[in-house]
Amino acid sequence: MSLSAGEAGVEPTTDVCSNCRDVLFRPTHSIKTRTEITYSRRSYAAIANAGCRICHMLHDWSSTWPESLKGRSPISVRASLHYGDCDFEDDIRLVGIGPTDVFRIRFSTTTEIDEPPAPFEIILRESLQEQAVPKMRLKTNADMYGRADVRVNATLSATTTRHDSCFTIIQAWLHGCESMHELCHRHKDRKHPLQLPARLISITEEHTRLITADSSFSSQPDTRYITLSHRWGSQDMPRLLKQNLERFRKVIDFTKMPQTFADTVDVARRLDVQFIWIDALCIVQDDPEDCAKEIGAMGDIYRNAYCNLGAHVAADYLGTGLYTSRDPRSIQVQQIFLERSDFRGAFYAYPHVEPTTMASSALMQRGWVFQERLLSPRSVYFGKKLQWECSELQACEMFPDGPPMSPHVCPWGIDGHPFRLANLLVDGLKHHGSLRESHLEAAAYDLVTPTQTQLSMRRQQELNRKWLFLVQWFSTCQLSYEQDTLPALEGLARCFQQSLCDRYVAGLWEKHLVQGLFWIRPPGVIPKFPANFRGKSHLSPR
Repeated sequence: MSLSAGEAGVEPTTDVCSNCRDVLFRPTHSIKTRTEITYSRRSYAAIANAGCRICHMLHDWSSTWPESLKGRSPISVRASLHYGDCDFEDDIRLVGIGPTDVFRIRFSTTTEIDEPPAPFEIILRESLQEQAVPKMRLKTNADMYGRADVRVNATLSATTTRHDSCFTIIQAWLHGCESMHELCHRHKDRKHPLQLPARLISITEEHTRLITADSSFSSQPDTRYITLSHRWGSQDMPRLLKQNLERFRKVIDFTKMPQTFADTVDVARRLDVQFIWIDALCIVQDDPEDCAKEIGAMGDIYRNAYCNLGAHVAADYLGTGLYTSRDPRSIQVQQIFLERSDFRGAFYAYPHVEPTTMASSALMQRGWVFQERLLSPRSVYFGKKLQWECSELQACEMFPDGPPMSPHVCPWGIDGHPFRLANLLVDGLKHHGSLRESHLEAAAYDLVTPTQTQLSMRRQQELNRKWLFLVQWFSTCQLSYEQDTLPALEGLARCFQQSLCDRYVAGLWEKHLVQGLFWIRPPGVIPKFPANFRGKSHLSPR
């Protein structure tokens, strides 16, 4: 953005230290003049606590370093300002092609280290100050959804995810999804009523208790319930057993339950939902027949839920719950001011993170959670920041309407792009498509009960390619019991079978069996072969 030297509306940045000011303010220098500023780790850690916005993000980055590096002293960091949001744009700028509304500050270690951490970047995008709602400008040709701007959270957030302001955000996400997202409601357009779980936990009465399918809720097809995706703890975690089944029907004392379970009750009550479903408490764990029946129905249980809760923090720190304390500055998109001889302006600054941060979390590495994520109509993930995902939106507190999203050849699983079953089954959303365009192309197509004539060879190949993509991803996930490998995919397979009209054969499809058997082992990966090589699935031939 080019501005005259005296143009109004731009003020010096006051919430940064002298080092960061040297990076941001150089009125006599052009962007073509690369100037590097050096920080010591001790200095920016102290300054971050004193309030410097840039140093706070720098300190967050250094806190992710391996322990072997954190103990070393001194480790210096160099910073420099770059044009555009990638090195390619930087090169273009240096030959003099046009101004931009995107910059980045790159940080890298200067100390000689055997395995230095990857460089860290802070992205700067132009602030649209004339807007009543804080927004930053996007390049429409570089955003997957073609947006010209995106809303940001520029206010200081709550210090805990338990706070009422966090639930205001969750309620807004839920309302937007229910009222405006066509793709999120497609599975409700079926002729048959939704199948409710065999058991739910009622939380509306004076005592929370287990309700079975022969109770009154089974006659209410629109019964709303919340599910939980969590990492199982130790073997002595409270579970539903034959011996406590009758007791749980009378009362479940959540004060004696894991904190994640108790927090699930609290979230559901604050969202005015009457029932919850937790696998450990709704499946009789020592009854093989009940386990087999309910595990076979797991896909429908999550698919028919009102909302799913993801316990991200509890997966990283066993013994914790959904809620957590955090530094609110890590959730706020900071506004800073930038000046060079050829431009000056106000920008929003946020840390650039790997595009697979959500997918690489401890919770998302669980095999069962993989299916739960894809099948749930909508999810709220409780980590250091709240995150939302449904079939039309993936968002977080920093970017309530979704973050900037660069086009990707294969967008599924990339942060900022929804990763749901509906996204994979929509015709128009191929490896080169966009979600916005896919809605139009899918309008005339029935996702649930397609006819054979609609299933062209090209579509079958595309769906099979997406299935193999899922299987490849799933193969990297962790399962506590190897016999769960096929059951943990069964819910997804049932949904794909409706669209493929093909025969499911233990993880593969009969018409594409040869293609499915052509697999290779990634370099450096040691295969783990199951003790039982013969798989069995309710969908596969006996």
